Amino acid sequence: MIIQSNYMECTNTHENYRIYYTAYGIQDDLPNTLICVHGLGRNNQDYEYIARHFVNLGYYVITPDLIGHGNSSYLNNPSYYSIQGCAGDIMQLITKLKLKNISYIGTSLGGIVGMLLSAIPNSLIQKLILNDIGAEINQQGLRRIASSYTLIQPEYDSYYDIYKDLYYYSQAIGKLPKEVWDKYISSSVQKNINGKYVIKKDVNLALSFEGTMQNDNFSLWDYWLQIQIPTLVIRGENSDILSHDTVIKMKETNKSMQNVEIKATGHAPFLFNTEHLCLLEKFIKPLA
Repeated sequence: MIIQSNYMECTNTHENYRIYYTAYGIQDDLPNTLICVHGLGRNNQDYEYIARHFVNLGYYVITPDLIGHGNSSYLNNPSYYSIQGCAGDIMQLITKLKLKNISYIGTSLGGIVGMLLSAIPNSLIQKLILNDIGAEINQQGLRRIASSYTLIQPEYDSYYDIYKDLYYYSQAIGKLPKEVWDKYISSSVQKNINGKYVIKKDVNLALSFEGTMQNDNFSLWDYWLQIQIPTLVIRGENSDILSHDTVIKMKETNKSMQNVEIKATGHAPFLFNTEHLCLLEKFIKPLA
């Protein structure tokens, strides 16, 4: 299996930056594309299980790090972090790599980005999977996530200490095998210039929550109602971000939408095991 990592040079009206991505497979040999985009505070390594599975099914798989995450650039002016900016970066990636026959998986923030891209008339995305995100975000869950983000980057002297804390704060995912937890956490941390362990994200992403703390749920209905492509919505049984009622309402407005609930998980299901991969394959593979 060929796995390549690269950077894409980007610009907005304020500064230049780079988006990091990993590509699985040889593009010229694979007719279909799968783009996998992670959630807030996460990075592209969350999708390694899915990427390795689908490249073996004949898909060219792209897993980018959104701006401010993983190995992508951190913006000099964090006030310019935005969902629209992330969507623009993914569109640039699609255009510059000349990606075709695209299916898209997005977890949480990555799913919102996918909704924006799929709502565009004549969207290049042909199938959309939303992992624990939908047309309405529960305010309670949004506040919970926001409360865990501060402008202070905790530093840890040992890998054991950061492992323990990240493991504790990630329990909403549900039960994972130890080897999956080990990979999940090891891909989430790095050493800073002081030799301390830190989470692999821009601490200033906390500023992106400004303006979202409203009295009502956060609505994405305007985008959802424009989406005309086949869509699968995955919900964690205990999710405080995507409610069961929202899933029902989404299906009422899009009769072709499919949905599934992952038992004993919250926000957001970590898709890695045979059951998850078969579920995704069943929805995506008919595209070929």
